[in-house]
Amino acid sequence: MEDTDKELYFVSKINEKDQSVEVESLLFGNTFVIKHDPGFYEFAKGTVDMESEDDEPLFFTVDFDINGKPMNYGKH
Repeated sequence: MEDTDKELYFVSKINEKDQSVEVESLLFGNTFVIKHDPGFYEFAKGTVDMESEDDEPLFFTVDFDINGKPMNYGKH
């Protein structure tokens, strides 16, 4: 499968209190809330911190397992 087939996401909201992350699909506009995943939370915070350098949101790819847990995520 080519990388061009992958859907791109960006962080639309981070909740510091419960460390949940809302990601939005660039292509379809679907939003997903990812909770209880400290590794993904740190990754998402890092992308948001890097966004402040310019106005463009930082896009990344995410594969979800059957339970909706993020895996194999990385910057595009």
